[in-house]
Amino acid sequence: MKLKLSRLISLSAATGILLFLLSPGKAPAQATIEFNPGTGQPAAADQWIAPDWTDPDIILTNVEYDTLPAAEVAKQLLRQFKNSFDIIISPGHNFLGNSLNLDPGSESIKLELKDVHASELFRAMNLLFETENSPMRWKLMMNGNRRLVLLQVIPALLPQAEHQMDPGKISVYYVGDLMGDGGMTLKQIADTLQDVNNQGYGGSISIGFHNETQLVIVKGTPDQVALINSTLGALKENLAYTRYKASRPMSPIAPPGNSRP
Repeated sequence: MKLKLSRLISLSAATGILLFLLSPGKAPAQATIEFNPGTGQPAAADQWIAPDWTDPDIILTNVEYDTLPAAEVAKQLLRQFKNSFDIIISPGHNFLGNSLNLDPGSESIKLELKDVHASELFRAMNLLFETENSPMRWKLMMNGNRRLVLLQVIPALLPQAEHQMDPGKISVYYVGDLMGDGGMTLKQIADTLQDVNNQGYGGSISIGFHNETQLVIVKGTPDQVALINSTLGALKENLAYTRYKASRPMSPIAPPGNSRP
């Protein structure tokens, strides 16, 4: 009797717990997660892939790229997936004032995969780019009713150091010996240096003056600063020669009629 009563109590307790869990309003609320219907992955993690992208009904059983350029990978994928999508590879560009040259089509890809859909393959290549700190990314989208794959450089992924502008080279020169006594004014010096830069390398250059100390401060590329240095040297040589000629006594000129036969 005690055994039967114990079993009845245990069964009753279990039933009560089950009814409590199934009672309306008693179950804890759960967050709703939206999934990409084409890939089965959470939509929040698929910013690189359009929500309406669907994979072709083709699975690649064996994928092996041994440092193959992205442009060659694209050609193979078009053939293997029977042209079920288009691929656009962004042309090479010089970024950040020509200090960084990037060509997405030349980006090397090395990986091995088994039994993958198209989106899984492109996701794996993006992970490879990420581990190599490459700013390249594949993006899957729809062009109307046609699938489109784009390989491009993401500017936000460029190395942070590359975003900083080159401060350039700064040089300071004394120009007091170019002023006064038949020399030039500060404005004339500034205009001359600016004109020489425009005729030489062009581009932006900063030329400032400190009137009290008669100093000129030049900020530009190393080539621009070297050109300004040569220009100031030439101006000083020219002024020194002009002053030398002016300081020489003039030869006396014999009056007319007193010249010897």
